[in-house]
Amino acid sequence: MINVVILQPYNCPYRNPLFNAIASFPDINLHVVYFGSRELSRKWEYNYEPTFKEVLLHVKTVSTGFESNNYKYSLIDIIKVLVNIKPDVIIANSNKIGKLTGLLQPFFRYKLISWTEDTVATTNGRKYGLKHKLPFYNHVKSFIVPGKLALEQLVFAGIKVKHSSVFYAPNTIDDEMFNFKPAITNDKFSKNLTHLNFLFAGHLTERKGIDVLYEAIKILNKRKYQYTYTFDLVGEVILETNGIKNIEFHGFKNGKEYVDFFVNNQILILPSRQDCNPLVVIEALKSGMVILMSKGVGSYPEYTNGSGYSFEANSVKSTVNAIEKILFSDLHNLIEMSKISYQIGQHITASNSASVFYEAITHALKS
Repeated sequence: MINVVILQPYNCPYRNPLFNAIASFPDINLHVVYFGSRELSRKWEYNYEPTFKEVLLHVKTVSTGFESNNYKYSLIDIIKVLVNIKPDVIIANSNKIGKLTGLLQPFFRYKLISWTEDTVATTNGRKYGLKHKLPFYNHVKSFIVPGKLALEQLVFAGIKVKHSSVFYAPNTIDDEMFNFKPAITNDKFSKNLTHLNFLFAGHLTERKGIDVLYEAIKILNKRKYQYTYTFDLVGEVILETNGIKNIEFHGFKNGKEYVDFFVNNQILILPSRQDCNPLVVIEALKSGMVILMSKGVGSYPEYTNGSGYSFEANSVKSTVNAIEKILFSDLHNLIEMSKISYQIGQHITASNSASVFYEAITHALKS
């Protein structure tokens, strides 16, 4: 058996199908080790049945903002966990605990795999103190990234990455919740040919570019188009605005209520300034939605390829131009983009990404 440890700050509902799929390989004994707790922004309600083993480190969590925490943990506790599990492979990133696994690697002789979603945009173009990261990266044998922008960040930061050691595993979601038939792509544009529904799903914050979207809608509202339109905003309202027409606030939604917005809306709009690889994009693809997202979103090259348009982050003008491409599109063009979205989404599954993880593990063990 191959003892594999994946380091995670806490349990996320969207990770469980992936971890269960990794654990399903007959020669993998998977432990997910948690070293933190949820940020204030996380409001998931879910039950899960893990087929992997879970270990919780004793940590002290300090909230540093709505979407961020700092963690303090005991080196002795980490060593005890490593002695108990005896990992052959550890999958981590270059955070504090990741660096510790790098420092401890010569004593435990496990193989390290880097799993990161950071992009140049999400790190503000910083090389994040490469010398402090080297204790981790000096021992990395495989790199798992969700897309090419995450790989570009590693190269930009000065990490020596061999092409043969890079493995692409998209983020995945609960496939059962978004298990739609292909006909959904036609249904979206046959119910009402004169009105389009745009969806923003996420916390209404500056990081997500909601203020840019507000300003863009103000400009759109002064012009005339062949379609009327509504922007449905789903998520906790942090930055609100009053008096802008064609906006409907729906607040935080979960479960079927949340999924229904993807079924009934036609275009996803995500104007984030910084966003690694948000799951809302995967959810929209599987729902056959046309995709509009800023270049601040880590997955934009892969997920706007024929399925929609990308635009400059933090630019009202560029956001308006992208939305107008949709408002000037004919029905046939919108349906074709919707079909491409759906096709892209069908390849993004927990099973497929788990197979990539398995390849990365096998590669690391041979290195």
